[in-house]
Amino acid sequence: MKTRMMGHALQANRRARTQARRLGAIFKEYQDDPERNYWRHSEAVSLARRVSANWRQFETVGRVILTDRGDRRQVFLPDVDPAF
Repeated sequence: MKTRMMGHALQANRRARTQARRLGAIFKEYQDDPERNYWRHSEAVSLARRVSANWRQFETVGRVILTDRGDRRQVFLPDVDPAF
């Protein structure tokens, strides 16, 4: 089960990174000529929502995996010495 969840999290992360690169290209085209590429605005909005959802999904599954292992920390925070 943990392997399947890890695969799901990595797939969501990969999907989010790919869509984020595409989103960057869309924004660049839009900034070059906003009037001509106005229709790209709606495409960029929906793509940004999908990127956000995929990253949230990646983070959520990662937290479930860490909690299952007994680690009670967030995924993206660096390890901190508990003495501080």
